[in-house]
Amino acid sequence: MSKYLVALYNDTDETIHFINTEDSGNKQTLSAQSMFTTQVHFNIPDNSDSSKYFNQHHMELQKQDGTPIFSFWDNDDAEYVMYYCDGTDWENANAMPGYNPAGNETDIGIVLTKSGNTYELYSCKVKAQV
Repeated sequence: MSKYLVALYNDTDETIHFINTEDSGNKQTLSAQSMFTTQVHFNIPDNSDSSKYFNQHHMELQKQDGTPIFSFWDNDDAEYVMYYCDGTDWENANAMPGYNPAGNETDIGIVLTKSGNTYELYSCKVKAQV
């Protein structure tokens, strides 16, 4: 199982791209200050060992030119706590800020913000009606 992404809000002044390395059908492009919600749950990839699984098991937010901003996933060996990293630097991953308790099958929203040149990412629990 996994946590489920059901909403993503781009609270920046630029267009971003969202990709899921496990499901290319989840790709989305979000203009500045926009949001998407899913008709179906997007499974947040399980990744218990990034040295083995990162390349094919994460979600990614990219600048319009394709440069990665953040990557994120949940750790199925650590009760599905979510982790993220700058770009694709999985070796320096941290627990996702915001709503991030242990447990799976939880509907999650992700918010990307930007202040000056600094991006921030956090999660929140969403009560989905999908």
